Amino acid sequence: LGGTFDEFLMRLFDGLLAMPALLLALLLLGAVGPARNAVLVVIVIVYTPIVARVARSVVLSLRETGFVQAARMRGESQSWILFREILPSAFAALTVEGALRFSYAIFLIAALVMAFHLLLYSLSQRRLWLLGGGELLRLPMIVLLAGGTLLYIEGYLRVTEIEDEMSRQSNILSETM
Repeated sequence: LGGTFDEFLMRLFDGLLAMPALLLALLLLGAVGPARNAVLVVIVIVYTPIVARVARSVVLSLRETGFVQAARMRGESQSWILFREILPSAFAALTVEGALRFSYAIFLIAALVMAFHLLLYSLSQRRLWLLGGGELLRLPMIVLLAGGTLLYIEGYLRVTEIEDEMSRQSNILSETM
């Protein structure tokens, strides 16, 4: 990892991450049109940058570990090190991230369905400017509440994980003194 291509790819992903997922999904669906697997392709495009950044950070942290250095000293090839040393160690983090993105994808699909439902309803009632009266305020709140709860839980778990790591490091430091 590293180099010009890695830097270019991460900046491209940063650009995609700058847009909210729902807005990016709506823009991409509008660009793709009514294709058979359009929603699947859009979900993959929307969440690939997040998963890629997590995978990159895990691999970057693992490539400096002792067992990877030992494999380099043994003269193993880069592909052997990647597939036999790094990926098995990164599997747990990537599995958790994949499960989390799958649950977010469900919320995104629900939000997209609601958005298209409201748009079609508004067009059928010839009141596009109202977007279905009060439905615009009522229906998305369910998705926002569920999504907000999920984000809160994820944030709490990450803060707890950071606190645990800090206390572990503090204990190691105090034991060495």
